[in-house]
Amino acid sequence: MKRILNFIFTVFILITILISFVLSEEMQNIKVGVYADFGSSEKCVKETIATLKIDPNIKPQRVTGADIVSNVLDHIDAIVFPVEVE
Repeated sequence: MKRILNFIFTVFILITILISFVLSEEMQNIKVGVYADFGSSEKCVKETIATLKIDPNIKPQRVTGADIVSNVLDHIDAIVFPVEVE
């Protein structure tokens, strides 16, 4: 009986460690939307995405007005509106 309880306890601990590892991996990636639609400069969008890709934990993606309407922002941690400064 004691061996069975030890086995169950060991399996429980291993599952807990595995779940915490998987969750920590998901939490490390930051999903950033870069607005690339009417009014945004393509050059600025490309430069912003390239700059965000410097950090391997940031996952940039283009976001359009249609994406915003279709609730894509629910799956994004932050959004950037690139602006060309003269």
